[in-house]
Amino acid sequence: MLKPAESLGDDMGSAKCVVLPLWQMALILLAGTALVLAFPWLALQVVFLVGIALLLALGAWFFTARRAVFVVLAWLVLSMAWGGLAVHEVRSGWLPAALEVQKLTFEVRVLGLSEPGARGTAFVAQVVSAPSGVEDFPRKLRLHWYDEPPLLRPGEVWRVTARLKRPHGTVNGVGMDYEAWLFRHGVQATGSVSSAERVAVPVAWSVDALRWQVREHLMRRMAGEPSAGLVLGLVLGDRSLMSEAQWDVLLASGTNHLLAISGLHVTMIAGMVWWLAAWSWRRLPRLALWIPAQVAGALAGLLAALAYSLLAGFSVPTQRTLFMLLALVLAVVVRRELVARDILGLALLLVLLWDPLSVLDVGFWLSFAAVGLLIFASSGRLVRPVWWRELGAAQWAAFVGLLPLTVLLFQRGSWVSPLANLVAIPWVSLWVTPLALLGTLLSFVYAPLGDMLLWLALRSLDGLMWLLAQMTSVPWALWFPPTPSGWAFVLVVPGVFWLLAPRGVPLRGLALLLFLPLFLPRLEQPAPGELWLEWLDVGQGQAVLLRTATHQMLYDAGPVNFGGRDAGEEVVLPVLRSLGVRALDVVMLSNSDRDHAGGLRAIEQGVALDGVWSGGETVQGAQACRQGLYWAWDGVSFKVLHPGAGFGSDKDNDWSCVLKIESPSGRVLLTGDIERRAELALLNSGEDLRAEVLQVPHHGSKTSSDVRLLVAVNPQLAVVSAGYRNPFKHPRPEVMARYVAQGVQVVDTPSCGRVQLRLHEGQAPELHCARDAWTWAWRVPVERDN
Repeated sequence: MLKPAESLGDDMGSAKCVVLPLWQMALILLAGTALVLAFPWLALQVVFLVGIALLLALGAWFFTARRAVFVVLAWLVLSMAWGGLAVHEVRSGWLPAALEVQKLTFEVRVLGLSEPGARGTAFVAQVVSAPSGVEDFPRKLRLHWYDEPPLLRPGEVWRVTARLKRPHGTVNGVGMDYEAWLFRHGVQATGSVSSAERVAVPVAWSVDALRWQVREHLMRRMAGEPSAGLVLGLVLGDRSLMSEAQWDVLLASGTNHLLAISGLHVTMIAGMVWWLAAWSWRRLPRLALWIPAQVAGALAGLLAALAYSLLAGFSVPTQRTLFMLLALVLAVVVRRELVARDILGLALLLVLLWDPLSVLDVGFWLSFAAVGLLIFASSGRLVRPVWWRELGAAQWAAFVGLLPLTVLLFQRGSWVSPLANLVAIPWVSLWVTPLALLGTLLSFVYAPLGDMLLWLALRSLDGLMWLLAQMTSVPWALWFPPTPSGWAFVLVVPGVFWLLAPRGVPLRGLALLLFLPLFLPRLEQPAPGELWLEWLDVGQGQAVLLRTATHQMLYDAGPVNFGGRDAGEEVVLPVLRSLGVRALDVVMLSNSDRDHAGGLRAIEQGVALDGVWSGGETVQGAQACRQGLYWAWDGVSFKVLHPGAGFGSDKDNDWSCVLKIESPSGRVLLTGDIERRAELALLNSGEDLRAEVLQVPHHGSKTSSDVRLLVAVNPQLAVVSAGYRNPFKHPRPEVMARYVAQGVQVVDTPSCGRVQLRLHEGQAPELHCARDAWTWAWRVPVERDN
């Protein structure tokens, strides 16, 4: 029934009727959705877009010579309107800025499974009733309940008191885009719960309630098992209990797609049920005369796939698989052949019609790209298929084809991925997943047998994780390339299809040349005498990267917050790798507080460090930072101005290491967390404090930025690193007013994102804000004052 893609021979210029193939309709719908996400103002013109589509449809009716063009354009405009509805639905419900960080009381209904963490639980909730007197209020929230919250069951209604913020995340150009993730899930505000009371328990059965019951049941039966989180991932698609170490191994081996619900698992379960149902049906002759065994098996397999997909949370990969199986079952029922390309196109079409914002899901791109590559790699082959050759060819196609996509999405590649998947795919799909599912089912019916199967699944996963850990322990297992240019990805796409083409295609080996820009990107470097700085967007903390022609250093390492989020791992390392920085000549920690030094341990594990200096209470393994320390790189000098030998203060912040950088292109003063006593010591030190660029002391606290210091430094530009709507209210408005009064331009990371500053001799500083690179639909406007 299923055959490789081939030409359909559609007459696009037919004078009577133009019917777009399913795969073309799907790609146009994808393009229309992408256009609305890139140009969000289109989301406000839905009625206008529908009107244009109707006019184009009329054009197709009257201008038969160009009917195909009119039909394509009409469908594209309708696709933009459909995507615009989804975009507008989320954007129109964003929390009004006037309500941010206010203490509000309202009622919510718990949606889906909660996510337990190191210090509390995160969960998504639907607003049932807004705060009294508030008309414009979000409909969907992501809330954090710290300390020890009670069990949160899907469907429960709670009256909560919370402080909310508009959707906001750090923006650095690399790494996870938290704002896009929130937008994709329809979240219109985030916040923390300070108090709550349960108002109502679930009144009706739901899939989420069933998933919660299964999770609680499995957690009790697998208590203390290191691989329990992996089993929950396979059974429920719930990855919240997987440890960080497990995720590191799965990512490094390229097998992370297996230890959550993937399309492959759904396909295998559906296939097993299909075969078993058809085999059983054939042994019932009367039923087989009524409904053919193949049809009965196909319907049973489809129902099994639907049940498993719902149990797994109906993620995009499961949707894609379910819709492809639906097309295949329909083909079996009506006894028609379908082209593989159109089956995939139908799945893409239905996924986007179901939820256009699925395009923001990483699983969307990986799932459809993987299946599309496998279809392409298996088409046009005349050699008789051999199972081991097909398996190797599939692994090769997936590795080569998905490598550019993994570099684009994750900024990494795994060289051990083909071998790891060759072992893990059959082990997990054919052995572990059936054991886990059957064990889960039987644990409700006959616990001893169910527990034995779950024990086998756990031991099998323990062994697999050990093997994957050995594979990824070699130094060359992971590849972190610098960020390639857009042209590199444009070139590599035809290179992938050329390389995976059938043997008859000439000069396939030359396709590797199109991969070179991906492996050998052109890196920008400062010229001798130039200084480039980057304030990374790390939230409430600081990390500043300084680069000269041949050297680089880091001033502060970013925070580790109380929830366990490590900016060193999540922000600093991805940025360093994207820039091709493999070693740091110096890491200088202005002080030992966790918002400045917390990310150091992760950075030490990711890049080579030649030396670590620390102000205040010295960090383990670091040298004390003292006034008079001096060095020069590439025509740029670095001098520590504080703390001096005779300085004394009972405040840790005052011991921050103050660094002045001088170059022919300009001067910079980095101040850490110094407060008034340290500022006075600087003013009395006799040092030349003048600098064109100043790091605002202590994130703009009211205890810093004395007017006398501003006059002495006389900066043109001041940079604040702080968290969005942070509880300390940094930077303070009265402090920012001092800078404005002195005629200083102020830039802050909450509204700018990653701040890139390049100082060129004889030119004005070159300033770039990551948030200004492109105004995507999910970017919430940020008020410039805090």
